[in-house]
Amino acid sequence: MFDTAFRTPYRPFFISTFLTAIGSWMHNVAAAITVYQLTGSAFVTGMVSAAQFGMILLLAPVAGRVADSVDKRLIIVVWQAVTAVAAGLLAVLVALDLQSPLAIILIALAMGCTDGIAKPASQAILPELVGPRRVDEAIALNSVCYNVGRALGPGLGGALVVAAASWLPFALNAALSAVAFWLVVRAHGPEWESRSGSVSAGGMALLRTRGIRVVLLSGVAVALAADPALTLAPQMAAEADQSSGFAGIIGSSFGIGSLLAFAGMSKVRKSLGLTSMGSIGLALIGIGVATAGLTAGDHVLVLASIGLGGAGFMTAAVALASLAQQRANPSELGRVMAAWGAAFLGMRPIASLLNGAIADAAGLVVACVVAAVPALVMSTRLGRPSGS
Repeated sequence: MFDTAFRTPYRPFFISTFLTAIGSWMHNVAAAITVYQLTGSAFVTGMVSAAQFGMILLLAPVAGRVADSVDKRLIIVVWQAVTAVAAGLLAVLVALDLQSPLAIILIALAMGCTDGIAKPASQAILPELVGPRRVDEAIALNSVCYNVGRALGPGLGGALVVAAASWLPFALNAALSAVAFWLVVRAHGPEWESRSGSVSAGGMALLRTRGIRVVLLSGVAVALAADPALTLAPQMAAEADQSSGFAGIIGSSFGIGSLLAFAGMSKVRKSLGLTSMGSIGLALIGIGVATAGLTAGDHVLVLASIGLGGAGFMTAAVALASLAQQRANPSELGRVMAAWGAAFLGMRPIASLLNGAIADAAGLVVACVVAAVPALVMSTRLGRPSGS
């Protein structure tokens, strides 16, 4: 599978995806730490993530039509440029001690707007880069980049804020984004032309296709089930009588489980097919998250359960994104991937608020079980022949 990563013209996009994944996770945790240090408010700190990831949900209808109508490489280039400038600006503000919660939230909002527009384009461009037969491999490689960034970026960002200089994570993100910008600008490949059609054309008719609708609902279920590994990790650490640092270990366990699943994913895909692979992934993340809540007093079982959930996350995410690509009309691929991004990434702020509210009101066990139920339900619906 890794030979796909080094095929031209996908190679520069793969490298840029890897760099931006590490940079963005490093930036996100550093921004959260900085805002919390300034305000002492978990709510205001949460507004940083809401500002950035919420835009993926809000901009999905426009982003999909743009990806179907405008040169997708141009969209990605603008995304990298805006990220580099925004992160660099924040680095300067922090270095000069001019940062404020409002400034950090506004910069997160600007980055979220470009993320929301560019994410569908970065998915929809894959068939042009690797060909239809290798799209699922490219999606898997992109997921590996995301999870490696998720495993390395937060720890690196937090360490730099605490042990070095608080502006350094933002400066590094700006530098990595600048390199990614340069790689994509210099990329050679197929004709980089916009598709015919109007940005305002289309609509949400694609959601009336049951095959697409089931995939998107499954993406929502994965987002809901994946969130406790982050939002509820501090409470899991407390339930297990561990230090607050154990919450970071829980997050790393989720990432390690994802990477381990990637190792055997190719064989599973070839032997069972994408639909069965997606159903298995949904079941694993549901079982893992529910078990983590039910065994919260035992830190070893929590780590094992969260690792299982991470394996399910990777398996389901790759299968579902590939199914979305396969089931989409080529002329609507950008819109389908925008809807996928809204379901899979745009749900993150909503999932965090929902899971946190349930945990506060009814306890950790109930919150984990409730988060797991949609994934378990969709694991049975995705595999139905009528949904294929």
